[in-house]
Amino acid sequence: YSTVQKKGRDSRRKADLKAIQNAMEQCYSLNNEYPTSLTGGSALTCGSETVMDSLPVDPKDGTDYIKSTLTTSAYTICADLEGDGTWNGSNCDCWVSSLQ
Repeated sequence: YSTVQKKGRDSRRKADLKAIQNAMEQCYSLNNEYPTSLTGGSALTCGSETVMDSLPVDPKDGTDYIKSTLTTSAYTICADLEGDGTWNGSNCDCWVSSLQ
């Protein structure tokens, strides 16, 4: 049963990262720059437009996803996956980065 839970949370992490990537790219298309501040649970607003009502957080512990790069010209956001057997909340096993 715990393996199923881990796989479910890992699937959620991957979907969350893709949703964040889509929102970041939408911000870039609106403002020609990426936001430099992301806080889980808060809205992602670009200029006067809200592109995501609430940024997702890790489904296991409710912490923000890891932001290893977050500048106006680039970003890399990652998550630690449990299914690889080394989950500690700080490894980057799955990530998304800027497309521009």
